[in-house]
Amino acid sequence: MKKNQFRPECLLFLLPIFSSISFLSFPFPCTTCFFSFSLFSPIYFQFLPKVHTHTFSYHLVSRAPLFSILGSLITSWYYTLTILLVSFNYTNSISFPEKKMTLSFRVNPEYAAMSEIVPGLFICGVSALSKEEMKKHKITHIINATTEVPNLRSLGDIQRTKLWLEDTAQTYIYPHLELQSDQIQALIADGGKVLVHCVAGVSRSASICLAFLLKYRCRNLREAYHLMKSKRVMVRPNLGFWRQLIAYEQNVKENAGSVRLVRDEAQPEQLLPDVYLNIAIPARPASPEQDPNMIPDEPRERRNSGFKNKFQPVLEPVMEMAEAVC
Repeated sequence: MKKNQFRPECLLFLLPIFSSISFLSFPFPCTTCFFSFSLFSPIYFQFLPKVHTHTFSYHLVSRAPLFSILGSLITSWYYTLTILLVSFNYTNSISFPEKKMTLSFRVNPEYAAMSEIVPGLFICGVSALSKEEMKKHKITHIINATTEVPNLRSLGDIQRTKLWLEDTAQTYIYPHLELQSDQIQALIADGGKVLVHCVAGVSRSASICLAFLLKYRCRNLREAYHLMKSKRVMVRPNLGFWRQLIAYEQNVKENAGSVRLVRDEAQPEQLLPDVYLNIAIPARPASPEQDPNMIPDEPRERRNSGFKNKFQPVLEPVMEMAEAVC
Protein backbone atom coordinates (compact mmCIF):
# COMPACT_ATOMS: atom_id res chain seq x y z
CA MET A 1 0.00 0.00 0.00
CA LYS A 2 1.32 3.40 -0.91
CA LYS A 3 2.04 6.00 1.73
CA ASN A 4 -0.11 8.72 0.23
CA GLN A 5 -2.95 6.47 -0.78
CA PHE A 6 -6.34 7.64 0.49
CA ARG A 7 -7.96 5.22 2.89
CA PRO A 8 -11.78 5.64 3.17
CA GLU A 9 -11.84 4.05 6.60
CA CYS A 10 -10.08 7.12 7.92
CA LEU A 11 -13.35 8.95 7.54
CA LEU A 12 -14.57 6.96 10.49
CA PHE A 13 -12.49 9.13 12.78
CA LEU A 14 -14.76 12.04 11.81
CA LEU A 15 -17.80 10.24 13.17
CA PRO A 16 -17.35 11.26 16.85
CA ILE A 17 -16.54 14.81 15.76
CA PHE A 18 -19.60 15.02 13.56
CA SER A 19 -21.82 13.63 16.28
CA SER A 20 -20.64 16.34 18.65
CA ILE A 21 -22.31 18.85 16.33
CA SER A 22 -25.57 17.59 17.79
CA PHE A 23 -24.86 19.76 20.84
CA LEU A 24 -25.36 22.78 18.57
CA SER A 25 -28.33 21.41 16.69
CA PHE A 26 -30.99 22.12 19.30
CA PRO A 27 -33.90 21.30 19.05
CA PHE A 28 -33.07 18.49 16.60
CA PRO A 29 -30.29 16.48 18.30
CA CYS A 30 -31.83 13.11 17.43
CA THR A 31 -31.96 14.01 13.74
CA THR A 32 -28.26 14.86 13.69
CA CYS A 33 -27.31 11.73 15.63
CA PHE A 34 -29.14 9.36 13.32
CA PHE A 35 -27.88 11.24 10.29
CA SER A 36 -24.25 10.99 11.41
CA PHE A 37 -24.55 7.30 12.25
CA SER A 38 -26.32 6.45 8.97
CA LEU A 39 -23.74 8.45 7.02
CA PHE A 40 -20.66 6.67 8.31
CA SER A 41 -21.92 3.21 9.17
CA PRO A 42 -21.71 1.92 5.53
CA ILE A 43 -18.07 2.89 5.43
CA TYR A 44 -17.46 1.18 8.73
CA PHE A 45 -19.05 -2.12 7.78
CA GLN A 46 -17.42 -2.06 4.35
CA PHE A 47 -13.84 -1.51 5.41
CA LEU A 48 -13.79 -3.19 8.83
CA PRO A 49 -12.73 -6.59 7.38
CA LYS A 50 -9.91 -4.94 5.45
CA VAL A 51 -8.37 -3.15 8.43
CA HIS A 52 -8.53 -5.89 10.97
CA THR A 53 -4.83 -6.65 10.41
CA HIS A 54 -3.88 -3.16 11.50
CA THR A 55 -4.34 -3.39 15.25
CA PHE A 56 -4.17 0.30 16.13
CA SER A 57 -6.43 1.35 13.28
CA TYR A 58 -8.82 -1.48 14.05
CA HIS A 59 -9.37 -0.36 17.65
CA LEU A 60 -9.91 3.26 16.71
CA VAL A 61 -12.23 2.41 13.84
CA SER A 62 -14.17 -0.15 15.81
CA ARG A 63 -14.79 2.32 18.63
CA ALA A 64 -15.78 5.25 16.44
CA PRO A 65 -19.45 4.22 16.05
CA LEU A 66 -19.63 3.47 19.76
CA PHE A 67 -18.38 6.94 20.65
CA SER A 68 -20.84 8.46 18.21
CA ILE A 69 -23.81 6.53 19.60
CA LEU A 70 -22.91 7.32 23.23
CA GLY A 71 -22.42 10.98 22.45
CA SER A 72 -25.66 11.11 20.56
CA LEU A 73 -27.59 9.39 23.37
CA ILE A 74 -26.15 11.71 26.02
CA THR A 75 -26.95 14.73 23.87
CA SER A 76 -30.48 13.51 23.19
CA TRP A 77 -31.19 12.89 26.87
CA TYR A 78 -29.71 16.24 27.82
CA TYR A 79 -31.90 18.20 25.44
CA THR A 80 -34.93 16.06 26.21
CA LEU A 81 -34.62 16.93 29.89
CA THR A 82 -34.07 20.58 28.97
CA ILE A 83 -37.23 20.64 26.87
CA LEU A 84 -39.22 19.00 29.67
CA LEU A 85 -37.97 21.49 32.25
CA VAL A 86 -38.69 24.46 29.99
CA SER A 87 -42.15 23.11 29.23
CA PHE A 88 -42.82 22.55 32.93
CA ASN A 89 -41.83 26.10 33.86
CA TYR A 90 -43.89 27.54 30.99
CA THR A 91 -46.91 25.51 32.00
CA ASN A 92 -46.73 26.82 35.56
CA SER A 93 -46.13 30.42 34.52
CA ILE A 94 -49.46 30.82 32.66
CA SER A 95 -53.03 30.10 33.64
CA PHE A 96 -55.19 27.81 31.56
CA PRO A 97 -58.99 28.05 31.49
CA GLU A 98 -59.25 24.47 32.67
CA LYS A 99 -57.58 25.26 35.98
CA LYS A 100 -59.81 26.22 38.88
CA MET A 101 -59.24 29.64 40.38
CA THR A 102 -59.86 30.44 44.03
CA LEU A 103 -60.94 34.02 44.76
CA SER A 104 -62.04 35.47 48.06
CA PHE A 105 -63.75 38.80 48.68
CA ARG A 106 -64.86 40.26 51.99
CA VAL A 107 -68.31 41.72 51.41
CA ASN A 108 -71.42 42.25 53.47
CA PRO A 109 -73.77 39.40 52.50
CA GLU A 110 -76.80 41.56 53.26
CA TYR A 111 -75.66 44.26 50.84
CA ALA A 112 -74.59 41.70 48.22
CA ALA A 113 -77.84 39.72 48.20
CA MET A 114 -79.68 39.45 44.91
CA SER A 115 -82.57 41.84 44.38
CA GLU A 116 -85.02 42.39 41.55
CA ILE A 117 -85.30 46.13 40.95
CA VAL A 118 -87.93 45.97 38.21
CA PRO A 119 -89.24 42.92 36.36
CA GLY A 120 -86.31 41.47 34.43
CA LEU A 121 -83.52 43.48 36.10
CA PHE A 122 -81.52 42.01 38.99
CA ILE A 123 -78.54 43.27 40.97
CA CYS A 124 -76.21 41.53 43.42
CA GLY A 125 -72.70 41.28 44.78
CA VAL A 126 -70.10 38.60 44.24
CA SER A 127 -71.20 36.45 47.19
CA ALA A 128 -74.60 35.84 45.55
CA LEU A 129 -73.12 34.49 42.31
CA SER A 130 -74.04 30.82 42.23
CA LYS A 131 -75.50 28.41 39.73
CA GLU A 132 -78.50 27.88 41.97
CA GLU A 133 -79.32 31.61 42.01
CA MET A 134 -79.00 31.77 38.23
CA LYS A 135 -81.47 28.92 37.79
CA LYS A 136 -83.80 30.25 40.47
CA HIS A 137 -84.20 33.65 38.82
CA LYS A 138 -83.77 32.33 35.24
CA ILE A 139 -80.96 34.74 34.41
CA THR A 140 -80.20 34.92 30.68
CA HIS A 141 -77.51 37.63 30.62
CA ILE A 142 -74.88 38.75 33.15
CA ILE A 143 -73.21 42.18 33.15
CA ASN A 144 -69.96 42.06 35.11
CA ALA A 145 -69.07 45.63 36.10
CA THR A 146 -65.72 44.75 37.71
CA THR A 147 -62.10 44.22 36.80
CA GLU A 148 -61.24 41.83 39.63
CA VAL A 149 -64.05 39.27 39.27
CA PRO A 150 -63.66 36.93 36.25
CA ASN A 151 -66.54 35.55 34.23
CA LEU A 152 -67.23 32.36 36.15
CA ARG A 153 -67.92 29.28 34.06
CA SER A 154 -69.50 27.61 37.06
CA LEU A 155 -72.58 29.82 36.60
CA GLY A 156 -73.54 27.93 33.46
CA ASP A 157 -73.85 28.72 29.79
CA ILE A 158 -75.04 32.33 30.14
CA GLN A 159 -74.19 35.28 27.93
CA ARG A 160 -71.76 37.68 29.58
CA THR A 161 -70.71 41.31 29.28
CA LYS A 162 -67.63 42.52 31.17
CA LEU A 163 -67.17 46.27 31.63
CA TRP A 164 -63.74 46.36 33.35
CA LEU A 165 -64.66 49.18 35.76
CA GLU A 166 -62.84 50.13 38.95
CA ASP A 167 -64.70 51.53 41.93
CA THR A 168 -62.88 54.86 42.05
CA ALA A 169 -64.04 58.43 41.61
CA GLN A 170 -61.67 58.80 38.65
CA THR A 171 -63.21 55.92 36.64
CA TYR A 172 -64.93 57.09 33.45
CA ILE A 173 -68.27 55.25 33.49
CA TYR A 174 -70.29 57.69 31.37
CA PRO A 175 -70.14 55.79 28.01
CA HIS A 176 -71.36 52.60 29.70
CA LEU A 177 -74.43 54.32 31.14
CA GLU A 178 -76.00 54.80 27.72
CA LEU A 179 -74.80 51.56 26.12
CA GLN A 180 -75.77 49.27 28.97
CA SER A 181 -79.13 50.97 29.50
CA ASP A 182 -80.05 50.30 25.88
CA GLN A 183 -78.76 46.74 26.07
CA ILE A 184 -80.72 45.98 29.23
CA GLN A 185 -83.89 47.42 27.71
CA ALA A 186 -83.46 45.31 24.56
CA LEU A 187 -82.82 42.11 26.53
CA ILE A 188 -85.82 42.63 28.82
CA ALA A 189 -88.04 43.47 25.83
CA ASP A 190 -87.08 40.10 24.30
CA GLY A 191 -88.17 38.29 27.46
CA GLY A 192 -84.72 37.94 29.00
CA LYS A 193 -83.59 38.55 32.57
CA VAL A 194 -80.47 40.58 33.20
CA LEU A 195 -78.20 40.44 36.23
CA VAL A 196 -75.81 43.34 36.91
CA HIS A 197 -73.18 42.65 39.55
CA CYS A 198 -69.97 44.05 41.00
CA VAL A 199 -68.13 43.02 44.18
CA ALA A 200 -70.43 44.48 46.84
CA GLY A 201 -73.47 45.31 44.69
CA VAL A 202 -73.40 48.89 45.95
CA SER A 203 -71.52 51.24 43.62
CA ARG A 204 -70.62 50.09 40.10
CA SER A 205 -73.59 47.82 39.48
CA ALA A 206 -75.91 50.32 41.18
CA SER A 207 -74.74 53.07 38.81
CA ILE A 208 -75.59 50.98 35.75
CA CYS A 209 -79.02 50.15 37.15
CA LEU A 210 -79.70 53.79 38.07
CA ALA A 211 -78.90 54.84 34.50
CA PHE A 212 -81.35 52.28 33.13
CA LEU A 213 -84.10 53.31 35.55
CA LEU A 214 -83.49 56.96 34.76
CA LYS A 215 -83.83 56.48 31.01
CA TYR A 216 -86.59 53.89 30.75
CA ARG A 217 -88.56 53.71 34.01
CA CYS A 218 -88.42 56.96 35.99
CA ARG A 219 -88.91 60.66 35.44
CA ASN A 220 -85.61 61.74 36.96
CA LEU A 221 -82.54 60.50 38.82
CA ARG A 222 -83.96 61.22 42.25
CA GLU A 223 -86.99 59.05 41.57
CA ALA A 224 -84.74 56.30 40.19
CA TYR A 225 -82.65 56.37 43.36
CA HIS A 226 -85.63 56.11 45.68
CA LEU A 227 -87.10 53.28 43.61
CA MET A 228 -83.85 51.35 43.83
CA LYS A 229 -83.41 52.18 47.51
CA SER A 230 -86.81 50.64 48.22
CA LYS A 231 -85.50 47.34 46.81
CA ARG A 232 -81.93 47.39 48.14
CA VAL A 233 -80.49 47.80 51.60
CA MET A 234 -77.56 49.88 50.34
CA VAL A 235 -77.28 51.97 47.16
CA ARG A 236 -74.08 53.98 47.33
CA PRO A 237 -72.28 54.96 44.09
CA ASN A 238 -69.06 56.85 44.69
CA LEU A 239 -68.93 60.62 44.19
CA GLY A 240 -67.38 60.38 40.73
CA PHE A 241 -70.19 58.11 39.55
CA TRP A 242 -72.76 60.51 40.97
CA ARG A 243 -71.27 63.40 39.00
CA GLN A 244 -71.52 61.39 35.79
CA LEU A 245 -75.06 60.22 36.60
CA ILE A 246 -76.13 63.84 37.14
CA ALA A 247 -74.59 64.80 33.79
CA TYR A 248 -76.31 61.82 32.18
CA GLU A 249 -79.69 62.91 33.57
CA GLN A 250 -79.20 66.42 32.21
CA ASN A 251 -78.42 64.97 28.80
CA VAL A 252 -81.21 62.37 28.66
CA LYS A 253 -84.00 64.31 30.36
CA GLU A 254 -82.83 67.75 29.19
CA ASN A 255 -83.29 69.30 32.60
CA ALA A 256 -81.15 71.00 35.21
CA GLY A 257 -80.81 67.80 37.25
CA SER A 258 -82.84 66.53 40.16
CA VAL A 259 -79.89 65.63 42.41
CA ARG A 260 -77.51 68.20 43.88
CA LEU A 261 -74.11 67.78 45.49
CA VAL A 262 -74.18 69.59 48.83
CA ARG A 263 -71.30 70.45 51.10
CA ASP A 264 -70.68 68.14 54.04
CA GLU A 265 -67.52 68.49 56.11
CA ALA A 266 -67.83 64.94 57.42
CA GLN A 267 -67.28 63.39 53.98
CA PRO A 268 -63.80 62.68 52.56
CA GLU A 269 -64.37 65.01 49.60
CA GLN A 270 -66.66 67.29 51.63
CA LEU A 271 -69.49 66.73 49.15
CA LEU A 272 -72.59 64.59 49.37
CA PRO A 273 -75.57 63.93 47.05
CA ASP A 274 -78.62 65.48 48.63
CA VAL A 275 -80.50 62.17 48.29
CA TYR A 276 -78.35 60.94 51.20
CA LEU A 277 -79.40 63.74 53.54
CA ASN A 278 -81.92 61.66 55.42
CA ILE A 279 -79.09 59.20 56.07
CA ALA A 280 -76.25 61.58 56.88
CA ILE A 281 -78.29 64.11 58.89
CA PRO A 282 -80.62 62.82 61.64
CA ALA A 283 -84.26 63.74 61.33
CA ARG A 284 -85.49 66.70 63.34
CA PRO A 285 -87.82 66.04 66.28
CA ALA A 286 -91.51 66.25 65.61
CA SER A 287 -93.13 69.62 66.13
CA PRO A 288 -95.66 70.02 69.01
CA GLU A 289 -98.52 70.17 66.53
CA GLN A 290 -97.63 66.62 65.36
CA ASP A 291 -97.18 65.17 68.87
CA PRO A 292 -100.07 62.73 69.47
CA ASN A 293 -99.57 62.82 73.28
CA MET A 294 -100.10 66.55 73.51
CA ILE A 295 -103.57 67.77 74.64
CA PRO A 296 -104.97 70.11 72.02
CA ASP A 297 -105.97 73.63 73.01
CA GLU A 298 -109.67 74.46 73.37
CA PRO A 299 -111.06 76.42 70.45
CA ARG A 300 -111.43 80.11 71.16
CA GLU A 301 -114.19 82.37 69.91
CA ARG A 302 -113.36 85.24 67.61
CA ARG A 303 -114.15 88.61 69.16
CA ASN A 304 -115.57 91.36 67.01
CA SER A 305 -114.29 94.83 67.83
CA GLY A 306 -117.43 96.46 66.44
CA PHE A 307 -118.81 97.56 63.17
CA LYS A 308 -116.88 100.18 61.34
CA ASN A 309 -117.60 101.83 58.06
CA LYS A 310 -115.34 100.51 55.40
CA PHE A 311 -113.47 102.92 53.22
CA GLN A 312 -115.16 103.34 49.89
CA PRO A 313 -113.35 105.45 47.32
CA VAL A 314 -115.44 107.91 45.28
CA LEU A 315 -114.71 107.93 41.60
CA GLU A 316 -115.73 111.14 39.84
CA PRO A 317 -115.66 111.55 36.07
CA VAL A 318 -112.77 113.55 34.68
CA MET A 319 -113.32 115.70 31.62
CA GLU A 320 -111.10 114.75 28.74
CA MET A 321 -109.39 117.46 26.86
CA ALA A 322 -108.38 117.03 23.29
CA GLU A 323 -106.32 119.36 21.28
CA ALA A 324 -106.32 119.30 17.53
CA VAL A 325 -103.32 120.57 15.71
CA CYS A 326 -103.98 121.77 12.20
